[in-house]
Amino acid sequence: MTKPTIPKVNKEGVDERGWDNRRLYARGMKYYAKVEELEQVREEFDAQVERQEQRLKKQEEMKEAQERFKVENPDYKGYVIKRVVGPKFEEVAPTPRPERGLPQVELFNILLEKFPALGVYSVPEVTREKIAELGNQYVLDVVVSREDYLPLIRFLQSDERLRMNYLIELTAVDWKDHFDVIVHLLSIDKGHKIFVRCSLPHDEHPEIESLSDLYAGANWHERETYDFFGIQFKGHPDLRRMFLEDDFPGHPLRKDFVDPSRVVVRPY
Repeated sequence: MTKPTIPKVNKEGVDERGWDNRRLYARGMKYYAKVEELEQVREEFDAQVERQEQRLKKQEEMKEAQERFKVENPDYKGYVIKRVVGPKFEEVAPTPRPERGLPQVELFNILLEKFPALGVYSVPEVTREKIAELGNQYVLDVVVSREDYLPLIRFLQSDERLRMNYLIELTAVDWKDHFDVIVHLLSIDKGHKIFVRCSLPHDEHPEIESLSDLYAGANWHERETYDFFGIQFKGHPDLRRMFLEDDFPGHPLRKDFVDPSRVVVRPY
């Protein structure tokens, strides 16, 4: 396409015929640019078509060459890659954890005398014999009711035989139909550990007693659990969000958490 040219005009841009050639020229340039763009697109399309035809032609040639090779070499079976068999190592027995503090059976017996309704997580119909079979590598994980939660923790801390004087962690687990509040305690003096697990209903804001009067570190642990799960800790001196803004909608570690503004939907 020939690029449009503007004829001779006077100072106002009008030629001898009285036409405003500058406006006509501007329109012609826009049309010219559009045609150039379309021609460039067509050239690119034609180039893609040509490359595709070349690939198809090459594939046909390769297919014909393979067929000829099979006819000329009927006994050829191709190259077989042999797998390298890795060396076999002797099984190494795990290093037993050094036994510190009270054995798990003795720890369970002490708690069972004080709290007869005590259970053990994932051990149905628990007995002293079943606890002994778990071995020294097992850390006792007891299940307690909400009514016995605070008395049990206080007993673990104050009893001279136990002296669970350090809070390792306090957190929660959402099982969709209920929550588990889990407390991990350690006796710094004696070395034994224990998990304490308490089940709560799957309400909007289930409630349980705070441990902040017994362990100073529980203050932040409970605030974090409240922030992410919405669990209320009765008696906490300053129960407010720890990581998220006060106006954040809901509690993000709950299984029923949905936040349309951030397009966050749990896959379960």
